[in-house]
Amino acid sequence: IARFLHLNPRLRYVGVDIFLPGILWCRKAFAGSADRFRFEHFDGRSAIYNPQGAVAVTDYALPADDGSIDVVFCSSLFTHLFEPDAVHYLGEIARVLKSGGQALISLHVDVPPGQAWAGDEERIDVDESYFLGLAQAAGLAAEERIGAVYGQVVHRLRNSVASRTR
Repeated sequence: IARFLHLNPRLRYVGVDIFLPGILWCRKAFAGSADRFRFEHFDGRSAIYNPQGAVAVTDYALPADDGSIDVVFCSSLFTHLFEPDAVHYLGEIARVLKSGGQALISLHVDVPPGQAWAGDEERIDVDESYFLGLAQAAGLAAEERIGAVYGQVVHRLRNSVASRTR
């Protein structure tokens, strides 16, 4: 995502990931744009992706002020989150988005019949309606189902809450 956004010199970007080698690569690749592009490692606990992580996902605060972000991209994030972690992230996304700000979120949606959430950290599938209900409860209104992108369904959500406080 950063590579494409970097083409516009007016944009600022904060990238966050649990995968430290990816963050280190981005810091090096975008070193000449450190005034506009920042990459933060989240040392979160994940049985698969970071078993020695210091922070529980539900304790993590996105590195942005309340209401300061125009767009949040969650590419293949919710496809690895257990439900309590996903609920927490939806709240964090709503907190950092400006009023009317947007989030693009990808999901795996192949849940077994009668289930709303299924899988492990390697692959989580979620019922779309259930997920959109959780998003709505966090203050994120469903705006558009973009459709399948690289095997995941992408939704565009909008912050429907005028202001947030921690």
